Amino acid sequence: MVEADFSTQINHQAPLEPEVTVAYMEGEGEDAQLVVVGRSINIHLHMANLQEALGYENVRYEEAFSGGNFGQKLAMTSETISGAAALHFRRPVRYIPSLTESMMMTSKRHSFAMKVKLACGADGRLTAFAMDFIIDKGAYQVIGMTIVKRVLWMLSGAYNIPNVDALARAVYTNNPPGGAARGAGPPQTTFALESAMDMLAEKIGMDPLEFRRINSLLPGQSVSTGMVYDQWPFPELCDAIRPTYERAKREAAPFKEGCIRRGVGLGAHAFGIGSPTDVGRVAIEIDPDDGMTIFAAVADPGEGNDSMLTQIASHLSGIPMEKIRLVTRDTDHTTGMGPAAASRMTYMAGGSLVLAVEQLKQAMKQAGADTYEGLKKAGKPVRYIGSKTAEGKEAILDPETGQGPSFETRVFAIQMAEVEVNTDTGDVHVIRVTTAVDPGTVINPRNLEGQLHGGMDQGVGYALREEYIHGQTKDWFTFKFPTMKTAFDMDVIIRQTPRVKGPLGATGVGEMTMVCTAPAVINAIYDACGVRIYDLPATPEKIKATLAARK
Repeated sequence: MVEADFSTQINHQAPLEPEVTVAYMEGEGEDAQLVVVGRSINIHLHMANLQEALGYENVRYEEAFSGGNFGQKLAMTSETISGAAALHFRRPVRYIPSLTESMMMTSKRHSFAMKVKLACGADGRLTAFAMDFIIDKGAYQVIGMTIVKRVLWMLSGAYNIPNVDALARAVYTNNPPGGAARGAGPPQTTFALESAMDMLAEKIGMDPLEFRRINSLLPGQSVSTGMVYDQWPFPELCDAIRPTYERAKREAAPFKEGCIRRGVGLGAHAFGIGSPTDVGRVAIEIDPDDGMTIFAAVADPGEGNDSMLTQIASHLSGIPMEKIRLVTRDTDHTTGMGPAAASRMTYMAGGSLVLAVEQLKQAMKQAGADTYEGLKKAGKPVRYIGSKTAEGKEAILDPETGQGPSFETRVFAIQMAEVEVNTDTGDVHVIRVTTAVDPGTVINPRNLEGQLHGGMDQGVGYALREEYIHGQTKDWFTFKFPTMKTAFDMDVIIRQTPRVKGPLGATGVGEMTMVCTAPAVINAIYDACGVRIYDLPATPEKIKATLAARK
């Protein structure tokens, strides 16, 4: 058995654009509509929030094209300010916060303090896992309890662990409120579990990759909360990354002495898509020119959701992509689709779109026509609505047994980091990160690779340098996210196991891309110089001090 305490920092999501909003009144008198143009990943939720906060029912929310999100835009920021001003003065209002204001008023990634115990038998098979953790929820609720649930649903990661005991507490503090941030809980607990996996593998003298492979959950086995999965392609990912892993270990072997030392580390996870009770809703219409318009409140802050919807609709209907039109950013013309969060849009919006197109194709078959005019002559509708619902009836675990519904599907990954550590200064240079991932059917290979690259870079920043300290972190100089100077090589290995219930067999991959990175980097640092960092970020000062203490 191994036992250790781990902690993670408060982290800022760091989209580069500020929280700019514009609000104005459209129309006159009591019937005037308040229009708010902002950057939201859940426009119908934010419309409802504005209606409640301002006491004004006739509100319309439009999402401006936005660059970057990483969870931050799940919470409203400046919309209420500009909306209240426009409503009061009956004049157009634009609010632009300064970077310092933005840093202060936006939600952050929760910090965790975790006590971990992990045990296995003489054969290396895991037998028990215990985690007692406290979550710094900040000054307000935001999504604190959602983070708790998501962590518990995914606590055992990719592994079959017969006995799991977990106690989670979320506490209010005077820190900024903790909100949605890429991964939303698992990046913190995965850092602890995957570090403990390496510690236990070393204790029993087993290779870290082999240790992970033999402890993989298998199809037909249940995760720690009791749900059984028929698809669990994690062992195949371990096999896929093995040649790269063995090459990296060979290359690092000559650099175990001296000032500059090399190491190789692993991190893995099985990330849940959406939530157990998730619901999606998408409408489509055949247009008079025989094109198609898709109506869905699907935000696209750089995720590629617009192209995903277009590709799926074109593939299934046969309509050329240039004749697929999107109406996605206006509450007056869409129904609620939920947030562009939890890696859910391809699975839920794409899945709802598949159902809508299937209805259209069935109507065309019955009408004996595949055109707008043909449908109208046959008395068939030209508008169809698809709604995908996840299997879970409720998103609550039994308080006595900890058992209950979990995610309908998951995306699997194992990452390998290669690093150099300067033992004189404590500086870490990441040479390469390799990700082996199984996201199901790949709809857009270029977009998938872009998500993986961005996630790896963000994960390295989380591991080594990023930290928000209230009162000190005020701009991009004091929040040290990755830059071109810290860039490293990235490799991607893609396996495709079509998911039975995914649209065309797909899932989602936006968050998984950074969940495994921090533990892979931390494990690589240990492999390089024998220093284990238990508290993120692994700054040069921490590494140098730990090296000095060991001497």
